[in-house]
Amino acid sequence: MYDYAIMNGKLYINGHWETHNLYISEGKIALISDDFLDTANVTDADGLEVLPGIIDPHVHFELDLGKYKSVDDFYHGTVAAAYGGVTSIVDFLDPAGNADELQKAFDKRMALAKNSVVDFRLHACIKNPSGDLEEFVKKMKSLDMHTLKLFTTYSNSGRRTYEKDIIKLLELSEKYKFLLLAHIENDELIRLDKDFTYQDLPISRSSEAERSEALKLAQLVRDHGGMLYMVHLSDGHTLEALIENYGDILNRRFFVESCPQYFTFTNDDLQREDGYLYTFAPPLRSFVSRKLLFANQKHIDTIGTDHCAFNVADKKGKLLFEMPLGIG
Repeated sequence: MYDYAIMNGKLYINGHWETHNLYISEGKIALISDDFLDTANVTDADGLEVLPGIIDPHVHFELDLGKYKSVDDFYHGTVAAAYGGVTSIVDFLDPAGNADELQKAFDKRMALAKNSVVDFRLHACIKNPSGDLEEFVKKMKSLDMHTLKLFTTYSNSGRRTYEKDIIKLLELSEKYKFLLLAHIENDELIRLDKDFTYQDLPISRSSEAERSEALKLAQLVRDHGGMLYMVHLSDGHTLEALIENYGDILNRRFFVESCPQYFTFTNDDLQREDGYLYTFAPPLRSFVSRKLLFANQKHIDTIGTDHCAFNVADKKGKLLFEMPLGIG
């Protein structure tokens, strides 16, 4: 006997919808069948689409930037997520430079995350490391964390991790079997002009800044091994370049995440009167870039929202360097 059955529902299988019965035992899908079998609990989903709970691998609840803080706490953010069908989220620890800071960041984040109403996990996060990297990784693993995010930019706020440490972390990811995540932009190509407005965001953080750094890190993976996951790829040209140059490791050792906003909007939306609401990093790209994302979407391994909402007042009427970047 099965624990639960969803009968007559439309299931998405191999690229199209099919009507079948779905049987579940011990919380897992046990059988897809057209037969009517003994089951303890039954739901008739005739005419309905049956989808699994969504996992959002990239959110920022209660992100404290000092002057600003993202508005969704773990409770309200996950309630909204659950209404949208998201049953699991993965948030991030505050960036830490050594193993002791990592422990403190973990304790702080867990105290907040306990208010979540859906399942959650946490990514560890490293900034310009000041301690022994292997000790950092051992501490992370002891906390039952298996993903670690770094930044190749934000040197102005002390968050950047440099090449020699990235290589070491890639080697450690092979040894200790964890996934290295990276916010990938070429820090030398980022412009932080004080007179930039929100409409200048694509100039401040250019397509070339993303593309060139993504190709650099893909080469590091090819040369040194390990497993790397690129968060929030924004530009179809970046994806096209990765496919052309690193198809042998793409979604085998170098994984790509993108976000709904890059498939929905373009940098033209920054020209709107309320364009300040569409400010995040990396920024929106061109219509052509968006077309390339759609054309090559099979090479994107995951979709994460990068949910990081701020109040309108935090953004409206401010120069680019004064406003927090994030969207909800």
